Amino acid sequence: ENTQPPKSITEKADAIGSNWERLTRQQAEVYNKPADMTAQPFTTLSSGKPVSLPEFRTALIGKESSNDFTEVNPDSGALGYGQVMPKNLPSWSKAAVGRAVSKREYLRSPAIQIKVIDYHLLKAIRNMKSKGLEGDDLIRAVGSIWYSGNPNLRNNTKKQYYGKREYPSIYDYTVDLLDRVRSA
Repeated sequence: ENTQPPKSITEKADAIGSNWERLTRQQAEVYNKPADMTAQPFTTLSSGKPVSLPEFRTALIGKESSNDFTEVNPDSGALGYGQVMPKNLPSWSKAAVGRAVSKREYLRSPAIQIKVIDYHLLKAIRNMKSKGLEGDDLIRAVGSIWYSGNPNLRNNTKKQYYGKREYPSIYDYTVDLLDRVRSA
């Protein structure tokens, strides 16, 4: 059948420079993926506490933006709720939502931010689990990936700098993240 979509769909497609068929196909590819490891625990801490993705994300966000979807780091330009680095946004959003989004769109869309954050946290979790990490080590390794890009730096105690501003060491960041997960 040759039916037209609702006007809201065609308007959204026009706003991003697409057509409604392509937009619908891209969204279907994203939304029809199985939602594994989202609500179910993906690991258990040494304390015996199971950890799910929403709990982990909440702890991470408490470290990164204090729940502010519009925050932009004045030193690095890191964006939004999860403080995604601007250089990562095009490829990360394309992988997570099927298209590269602009900084402006990203900062205006909590839904896109959650999808991008969850997609890349799950990717890091799966990668570290495939290397045999679980529990506290898994949480710290994924936290190290988020903070530094490298899971093997989780015990690095060297202070971090961006511009002239001092930031916590990767060790301090990941230990604080683990403490936040424990108390979530």
